[in-house]
Amino acid sequence: MSKKIYLIAFFSIIQFVSFSQNITEIYGKITDEKGFPVEMVNVVITNSGKGTLSDKDGNYKIKAIQNQELNISFYLISFKEKKISINTIDKTKLEINAILIQKDTELEQINVINNNSNEHGLVQLNPKVINSIPNISGNKIQTLLKTLPGVASTNELSSTYSVRGGNFDENLVYINGFEIFKPDLIQTGKQEGLNMINSDLVSNIEFSAGGFGAEYGDKMSSVLDINYKKPTEFKLSADLSLLGADFHTEGSNFNNKLSHLIGARYKNSQYLLNSLETTGQYKPNFFDIQSLFDYKINNKLNVSLLTYYSSNNYIFYPEDQTSSFGTVNEALSLYIDFEGQEKDKFSSLMGGLNFNYSPNNNIKLNFKAAAYNNHEEITFDIKGRYSLNQLDKDMGSSTYGDSILNLGIGSFLNHARNYFDANIYNFAQNGFLQKDNNIIKWELKYQIEQLIDKNKEWKLMDSAGYSIPYNDENLILSESYISDNELNRNRVEAYLQINNEPNFTPNLNSEFGIRINWTDFNNELLISPRFALNYYPKDNKKLLFRLGTGLYYQALFLKELIDNQGNMRTDIRSPRSIHFVASADYDYIMLNRPFHFKAELYYKLLNWLIPYNIENIRVRYLPDITANGYATGLDFRINGEFVEGVESWLSVSFMKSAIDTENDDIGAQPLPNDHTVNISLFFQDYMPGNKNFRMYLALMYLTGTPFGAPNNENYIAPLRMTDYKRVDIGFTSILKSDDKKKKNDIFSSIKLGIEVFNLLGIKNTISYNWVTVVPNSSIAGNQTYSMYAVPNYLSARRLNLRLIIEI
Repeated sequence: MSKKIYLIAFFSIIQFVSFSQNITEIYGKITDEKGFPVEMVNVVITNSGKGTLSDKDGNYKIKAIQNQELNISFYLISFKEKKISINTIDKTKLEINAILIQKDTELEQINVINNNSNEHGLVQLNPKVINSIPNISGNKIQTLLKTLPGVASTNELSSTYSVRGGNFDENLVYINGFEIFKPDLIQTGKQEGLNMINSDLVSNIEFSAGGFGAEYGDKMSSVLDINYKKPTEFKLSADLSLLGADFHTEGSNFNNKLSHLIGARYKNSQYLLNSLETTGQYKPNFFDIQSLFDYKINNKLNVSLLTYYSSNNYIFYPEDQTSSFGTVNEALSLYIDFEGQEKDKFSSLMGGLNFNYSPNNNIKLNFKAAAYNNHEEITFDIKGRYSLNQLDKDMGSSTYGDSILNLGIGSFLNHARNYFDANIYNFAQNGFLQKDNNIIKWELKYQIEQLIDKNKEWKLMDSAGYSIPYNDENLILSESYISDNELNRNRVEAYLQINNEPNFTPNLNSEFGIRINWTDFNNELLISPRFALNYYPKDNKKLLFRLGTGLYYQALFLKELIDNQGNMRTDIRSPRSIHFVASADYDYIMLNRPFHFKAELYYKLLNWLIPYNIENIRVRYLPDITANGYATGLDFRINGEFVEGVESWLSVSFMKSAIDTENDDIGAQPLPNDHTVNISLFFQDYMPGNKNFRMYLALMYLTGTPFGAPNNENYIAPLRMTDYKRVDIGFTSILKSDDKKKKNDIFSSIKLGIEVFNLLGIKNTISYNWVTVVPNSSIAGNQTYSMYAVPNYLSARRLNLRLIIEI
């Protein structure tokens, strides 16, 4: 029935295209004074308010009614506004090219509004702002995403994020049209290295928190679509800090026929990890290198090659840990003495080849092939001896804060030999066709997946001489997980998407698409129809209303299929989510400066969920049970020039969610990533009279997520973690800027920065260690024990220095 409703709505809108007016298509290319294309320029017909943006090649296209005198404005914050008057009498096509002149001082910005992205349920960000936001993980774009509404993360050490209650595996990422796969075994942010997105190479960022089109694949929560640059001149940059170094070079040869992008990054978070409560020898070393080569064979055909290699190694020799926790009425302290080591390795290799053929401006054909290899191993043998003590809470006592009572002692041994290998190959053909006011997109993709999972992980606990759980005949492990699985499967994906703008009213347009996903593993066929309607109440297009809905499946990978006994289930259905999204975008002027306000109301109906528990950033699925649920909420964002010439924004989100597992008496509980309130702020400023000295502030507040005692059989989370609160601040002094470069200067830009992470020194909790103690008074045959949740705190205050050089 739901499929019929989608089809009826789609064909009803198509029927509106029944009569038309004479239209002039205005097109052209926007360049700077050096002749290089300028992207993201606002092109606005000021008579009607209708507008568009230039693409990465500087091209734009906009339609207007014939036989009119029109005023066109070309505007981008870092350039002087250009105005042109034209006449469209008896002209069906009109080419207007524009040359923009750069302002004296260029300030890093993001665009305030992009109507084209908003119509597709996407938010477009300018990557120039990425280097401004204080970043601790080395993954700059994900740090930026965490300040957007609906996006949540309570771990600054990791690039993982959840969107509107979803888990970390439910987010799509694309680079130049290639889907990017994330590591499978990572358990903590300390182990996590650099993900594939290199911010120095990025030209365009688009993100959707839900209700996105059929062109994006089969995951339930969000999509991040990244496009890399196509450079036209030589550049070289280096970003050096106490946490690592980034290098990149770009340029073109042979009359801009051959372009190259090369980026290399090194990250060493030892300085940061030394602020954690667990002391020891941290030896993290993370490195990657990637490149994009693009060759223009002729005006219709070009070929590009994207390559990537990463090697992320984490070695840790723990020594001891002292944690104080509890309440005013019960202050406790845990001391652990460690022996052993942890050695982890994560390596990735990826290559993507793309042939692009454009016989004319209205059709584009892509033929793509990609190969992806991932090897992961986590190995550790760590022994710990612990003592749990009660502290003196009497502020007037001479022993205030000291241990006054031992509550129990014990030891544990953690062992792991976990390995994962993935080889993924895919071949795809996709295309773009524009005919009149219709845009048709399609893709057919074939994928081979070879996955190997070998895990052996267990934990032995002992307290007061008794193993836990206690058995007077056998030694029982408190936790044990062994798996040995191999999966080889073929997958076929396809989509068709149509965007339509009726001739009789340019204020209304629609998007309809359908997506298909089939795999021979269990012969599961996923059909996902998606539909959206956009409406501008006024011709000036300052206000946009959007309604979007669709069916979104979470295509199964591997770890969702493996149960607690290590067996791979073949009868699991892919979870699905039905999105209902209503949004409003308003572009306005305040304080004589541009601002944009966005509000979005959403409801996600969740079916056939595989319940899961989250430990730090590790997701443990429970495929033996199924569940249903929902997530609903409101997202708000206001962004603009709070300070003239620089962009800032405030995001506020409210959410309510529930998951109800079948065949139990637990009842509905909030989703594991349920944040009732999520507030984030990114603010930029500069010293009055001196724009070369700037300040950047990032603030985050999230209510705590649900959690409960360890449970491998079900999801039970009756408790809430403490709220996550964090403030990071950065200062940059521009010692040399590109606009003041002299003829013989080697450096075009030099910036010196200082960052303070966790400015207020707040102790945020990422997870809990559950410590079990048997009181010394227990006797054999009558063992009683208590469990204590000991918080694992995140990083403390740290100072970072940065030097950014561009040539």
